[in-house]
Amino acid sequence: MGEAVYYLKAKFPSETEAKEAERKFKIFLEESIEAYDYWQDNRGWSPKEFWHEFKHRFPIIAPILRYAPDKVDGDCNNALSGEISFGGEIENVQVEGRYLLYHAMVWHMANWRRLKQWVGSIGAEEVDWFSDEHIDLFDLFKI
Repeated sequence: MGEAVYYLKAKFPSETEAKEAERKFKIFLEESIEAYDYWQDNRGWSPKEFWHEFKHRFPIIAPILRYAPDKVDGDCNNALSGEISFGGEIENVQVEGRYLLYHAMVWHMANWRRLKQWVGSIGAEEVDWFSDEHIDLFDLFKI
């Protein structure tokens, strides 16, 4: 399984709001770890049973999947591949001034669009993310 480092940066109106977002973000990550493990452990369930339980157990994570209606209520074996892969490095969440920063080693095909949307929903003025697979660090040299 290939992995890559993913980075997220969000700008908040103030440092106070960034610190409050940090608290919420850590709770989000804790639940996402549980949701990811639950999905991996229960992939053989019937879709109806799986999704009913998933939505009940994960009230923070389940709603972000509304942005992916094709994933929800369908095949639960592979439906969440890359969709809830946010890493578990809670210690990598930090605030610098009015910026929330996070990075984690995750599956190289993860998609953080939904994470970006969620961070926007908790007050970020701007949010973006990228994977180290999407950049060539040699491009940063000025020679």
